[in-house]
Amino acid sequence: MIQGDGEGFILYEIRATGRYITSKHASQVPSLTPTSDIKTAALFEQAEQAVFSELANFEGAAQVLCYEKWFQRFVPHPERWAQRIHR
Repeated sequence: MIQGDGEGFILYEIRATGRYITSKHASQVPSLTPTSDIKTAALFEQAEQAVFSELANFEGAAQVLCYEKWFQRFVPHPERWAQRIHR
């Protein structure tokens, strides 16, 4: 997240933040994104979107798996919790 430039500017989306940082520091570091060729830039944008789409698709399945394999042991199941209370 980027915030606090004194004008109420808040930026939280990951790609927008990356583009902001790349543009802001363009004179200090080599470009991280292709800009010289429009086709190369378009292919870069396409690949970037595919990566973020895959991450979004993976997150839901990963959450379920992580809960079942790791976190569930720390959070009692509601029915088992109710049985403990009513003993």
